[in-house]
Amino acid sequence: MRYLLSIVSTLLVTLTGWTTTAAAYDYPIKNPYEATVVGTPPADVYQWDEPRKVKAKTMTVNMGKDVSEINLAGVFGLADMKLLHAKNEGPAPLIFVIAGTGAAYNSPKVLFLLDTFYQAGFHVITISSPTKPPFMAAASSTHMPGLTNYDAEDLYAVMKAALEKVSGDIEITKKYVTGYSLGGIDSAFVGHLDKQRKEINFDKVLMINPPVNLYTSVSNLDGLIPEYRKRNPGTSGEKIFSDVFTRLATYFKESGGGVKFGPETLYEIQKSDQALPMDDVAVLIGISFLFSSADLAFTSDALNHSGWIIPANENYSPTSSQSTYWYKRSLRWQFLDYFEKMVIPWWQERHPGDSKEDIIQKVSLYAIEDYLRNDPSVGVMTNQDDIILGPGDIEYLQDVMGNRAKIYPTGGHCGNMDYKDNVAYMLDFFKN
Repeated sequence: MRYLLSIVSTLLVTLTGWTTTAAAYDYPIKNPYEATVVGTPPADVYQWDEPRKVKAKTMTVNMGKDVSEINLAGVFGLADMKLLHAKNEGPAPLIFVIAGTGAAYNSPKVLFLLDTFYQAGFHVITISSPTKPPFMAAASSTHMPGLTNYDAEDLYAVMKAALEKVSGDIEITKKYVTGYSLGGIDSAFVGHLDKQRKEINFDKVLMINPPVNLYTSVSNLDGLIPEYRKRNPGTSGEKIFSDVFTRLATYFKESGGGVKFGPETLYEIQKSDQALPMDDVAVLIGISFLFSSADLAFTSDALNHSGWIIPANENYSPTSSQSTYWYKRSLRWQFLDYFEKMVIPWWQERHPGDSKEDIIQKVSLYAIEDYLRNDPSVGVMTNQDDIILGPGDIEYLQDVMGNRAKIYPTGGHCGNMDYKDNVAYMLDFFKN
């Protein structure tokens, strides 16, 4: 039945122009991998007539976690959860922004969304991805991120704590939530949870470039480095890393060392004279995702004492003579290794009888399809050439979301998020 609906949706798009057509959309980068890494050229970024300086402050909330069992101060962050809060003057809507895989509350894409909604007159609170180690330590109830239903519980708790903290400082007229990439699907699961709990009462939810099937998306990203090696026979993994990090080291040196390293930092070299040839840019995405996966697997293993990376009888400490060796072991892990070796056993222990396919279903958008199909307050903005989507995913979104699905023809994965048309659409979605 779903396949038949996908065919019908495709025909409707073809015959009626339901989605944005290439002729009506002028985002300039047509290669989805290049778009994903390079983003929007400065001349095409949304411009404000009279931009204001963003007044954002770091805010901390304590989620009551006992993190004394391991030394978190130097590695995973403190027990306090850090957020960014930007307050507008007077009564205004409040929007929560959830970061994508491995990204922090103050990473570049998050700061762009903070600035966008602040300029539009919103109060803004930004939250790290549940896959970010400090979130895992300070706010995760499972230390097993990527399980969107459990992550939604944790995010919801952080949001309630943040609302309580700002309650006497700002006047809120409406409440919204959005996120990009993994943060996009997280926002939908948070919205679904809120419909049941009714403790925050979100007025609108917008998913930006979310995965539909989480397993498909991580498989696509995990496969980028092996695919590169297939196209370039004889190229070892060591050579790939060496080439990229030689460029990155030069970039750090040229920038005066004032760059904070993280997965998104790898993309910054494409904006410098150390840029990789565009034919090779997909491998940069693969390496960035590999680092996010390694951080996730390493932190989950340390917090759960699962023994896959760090021996189960040892507590992790940054001063340990083995710490570097243990982290290097995590770099051998792809996200699917984490899913197969850590997530599935953890889940099946708590949900006896669930198969791997059951788990995949329950952490993907299929699990909340009725909510997505029937709730007019939920929308999605994504691209036909998004590299994290699989066959039939676009048609699925069109079928389920109807005219609440804004599908652009190009832009890769979040590459066009700051393009003028996209920003205009996001603002219009929340304001109308």
